[in-house]
Amino acid sequence: MIDPPSLVDQYCHGVLRTELGLGTFEAQLARTEGPPAPGTTLFDTQTGFAVRRWCPPLLGLEPHCPPARYLARRRELGTAEAGRRLLRGSGITAYLVDTGLPGDLTDPGELARAGQAEAHEIVRLEQLAEQVADTSGTVESFLANLAESVHGAAAHAVAFTSVAGLRHGLALAPEPPGPGAVRGAAGRWMAARGAGDRLPAPSSSGPAAGRSSGSTTRSAPSTVSGSPPPTPGRRSSTASTRPAASRTPTSAPSATGSPPSTTRREAPRGTSPACVPVSRGRRRRPAVGG
Repeated sequence: MIDPPSLVDQYCHGVLRTELGLGTFEAQLARTEGPPAPGTTLFDTQTGFAVRRWCPPLLGLEPHCPPARYLARRRELGTAEAGRRLLRGSGITAYLVDTGLPGDLTDPGELARAGQAEAHEIVRLEQLAEQVADTSGTVESFLANLAESVHGAAAHAVAFTSVAGLRHGLALAPEPPGPGAVRGAAGRWMAARGAGDRLPAPSSSGPAAGRSSGSTTRSAPSTVSGSPPPTPGRRSSTASTRPAASRTPTSAPSATGSPPSTTRREAPRGTSPACVPVSRGRRRRPAVGG
């Protein structure tokens, strides 16, 4: 029998360190603007079905056991142990982790140890700009310090990402803004912001950094291993020798409780419940995460 190739989750977030109740867990299963259809719950969605099919057996339960029983078993094992079982059962050997999402989430190192896998950082440009702005007194120093910070982050990050596409999608103009537009936008932002303020969404009518239907991710000039940035693939390894088949960015399994990933799935809303490190991508069969 041929061993399946290893999986790379090429866009995910860390795993929640805390356990979730039934309602809070369910809310993480799908992006939705309102309640589920009458007579159903979010456990009746495709993501919910996948979690119920693939995650319980990794914790010693039968497939499709009641959600309350599944979450009770997670509490019995504890967050750390449940997360380890779910992540290691996913078949994922490398995670590319966007560290820009707020919340009590594991960092790439913790994710790697829990899943017995590699983990590499994706740096979110908005978060980098916010950190630099807090220590820059003028627009000139902000732009110079930001350029230096991006250059420094490229030494260890495997990619950069931006949420501009997620906020505006195809409404963003594809042309990059010129130096004058950048300086003007930076000046207006710094004049109005207080320490710790988040970077607002760019105007959909003005110059934009890119066009995308989701978060825009660009490979960093170098990877941790010194090899070229990883090529998106459904089954592959970052800095490993195992073969990979191509796939589009999706979320990885998280210590939350989602099943092994093969088909695309919609990433959970906000932070991942107990299934998979929260990620943003198209629908696929969820990965087993914590």
